Amino acid sequence: MEAEKSSAEKKEYEPKARVSKAMKFAKIVRDQFPDFVKGVLLFGSAAKGAKKAGDVDVLVILDDTDPKIFPEQIDKVDENVRLIADRIGDLHPQVHTITDFWDWIRHGDPILFNFLRYGYPIYDAGFLKPTQRLLEAGRITPSQEAIRLYSKIAPKNIEKAENYIRASIIRYYDAMTASAQAVAMLAYKHQPEPREIPSVLERMVKEGKLDQKYVDYYVHAFQLWKKIDHKEIKNVPGDILEKQRREAGEFVDAMNKFLKGYTEE
Repeated sequence: MEAEKSSAEKKEYEPKARVSKAMKFAKIVRDQFPDFVKGVLLFGSAAKGAKKAGDVDVLVILDDTDPKIFPEQIDKVDENVRLIADRIGDLHPQVHTITDFWDWIRHGDPILFNFLRYGYPIYDAGFLKPTQRLLEAGRITPSQEAIRLYSKIAPKNIEKAENYIRASIIRYYDAMTASAQAVAMLAYKHQPEPREIPSVLERMVKEGKLDQKYVDYYVHAFQLWKKIDHKEIKNVPGDILEKQRREAGEFVDAMNKFLKGYTEE
């Protein structure tokens, strides 16, 4: 039975099967919304013929240029297109309008260029294939506006990544604090403030209930949190992040082990 299941799953992700699934999707959305759907482009790993599991990526272009079509109708079609993809399964549609498409072309958007360069038009009302040919011929190039935009995005993404790293450090500290407070409430009927936790942990060390290294772990986490909170640290080195991740994990495991042992006594 397992062998049959494995064989079925393998067949499901063969390139031809994935293209067939995209073509089935394109036919359904075209049949249901003939006045709206003007292009369906298969892109991503399925378009490249990759033999790996994953959703089939399709770009769906809707007509928003007809004066008889209202934005509310576009939104409704967008919603229904996604529902159709969900029913078929393993499809990941990106739904955009013709205006979006030509605005991307005007700006020379690298993401759209990637879609077009490796994509396979399943349905084309007459603009996807010509655009692909122009791109292949080097007659569509990124605009200065796109270059300026992406040059601004890069440092912002670096800043976001640094924010995520600092937030991770704080979350590790919060996890350690919560687990230590749980231990203090159970063992000593007291919920300490974060600055009091080292004293509680020292008491546990003196009573032979905890190794000294866990006190050091918490003190280190507390000091690191304060430096981040006071903006003394802006960029956290990778080795510090890894150290905090490891120590937080060990600390929480030790607190949970203590809680389990205490309740079983």
